[in-house]
Amino acid sequence: MHNIRPATPSDAPRIVEINTQARRAAFVGMIPDEYLFDDNDIAVRIERIAGNLTGYFVFEDIIIKGFIAANPCPDADAEDVFELRVLYVEPQFQGSGIGTSLVLFFEKIAADHGFNKVCLYVLQENTKARTFYTRLGYLLDGAQKAATNYEGTHIRYSKTL
Repeated sequence: MHNIRPATPSDAPRIVEINTQARRAAFVGMIPDEYLFDDNDIAVRIERIAGNLTGYFVFEDIIIKGFIAANPCPDADAEDVFELRVLYVEPQFQGSGIGTSLVLFFEKIAADHGFNKVCLYVLQENTKARTFYTRLGYLLDGAQKAATNYEGTHIRYSKTL
């Protein structure tokens, strides 16, 4: 039986492990290897996440298999929009419905907090993610922003709940 629950500090190492594996699997060839395969910052990332788990939720089914992070969107044109900041599922569990469950959970949280619109950003070259979110009813809304740690453009998708 799976459970989506708020993340706790003891989940931080597993969150970083999943983030590292899934990011490498999804973005190889799109993001420079020196960014994807830099293991020197893992301890720093664990400490940073453990110290601020606001908006983090994990999908647990015996072990943690995926996670999301969400918060109100900081974009000036999206004041009343809830943003899915990240969604990662461990690569060997992708395609099993975990990502969809996490997105539906995110949408429920947004609605429960009074938001009627949600958004997320996707790396423009990430066609797999773009297809996934389109299938769940998300549409490009025209906003975009440059990646901060590498060359790339993130495009925004949104959905009215």
